[in-house]
Amino acid sequence: GVIPIPTLKEQLEPYINGKYIVKNVMQLERVSGEYFIDYNNDCANIRTNTVHFIGCSNLVVNIPRYRSPILAFSNGCKDIKIVFGGLNNVTIHVFNGCNLELDINTLDIAKSIRIVRYGKDISIRNSKDNFYQNIKVEKKEFKIK
Repeated sequence: GVIPIPTLKEQLEPYINGKYIVKNVMQLERVSGEYFIDYNNDCANIRTNTVHFIGCSNLVVNIPRYRSPILAFSNGCKDIKIVFGGLNNVTIHVFNGCNLELDINTLDIAKSIRIVRYGKDISIRNSKDNFYQNIKVEKKEFKIK
């Protein structure tokens, strides 16, 4: 059973969309994280080490200078624009049904971008539809036993 996004959003409302930071993620000191669920038409400023976006759309994700987060996009995140502050080492996990845009104006100042794709219905582009040497794209397959 999968919990529908509206139910998740309702049940976790005090803890999502910039209202709560999880500290010591997986009992790791100094690792923090947050969730954005059905967060739309807004801007998300990355403040933590890990961020999971679930069913978000029309969103600008700002990664501050020197921050190196792990980002995950799932459940059909649409029209997400990622803006880099500079000298970022970013890992992005993208799941089926998501489309992302890497901001061309800030892409050159990112140090390293690793994109891991899970599935086939995924669109990752920048405004010139070409990739730079600092971007590594990997494809992973889910194996269900």
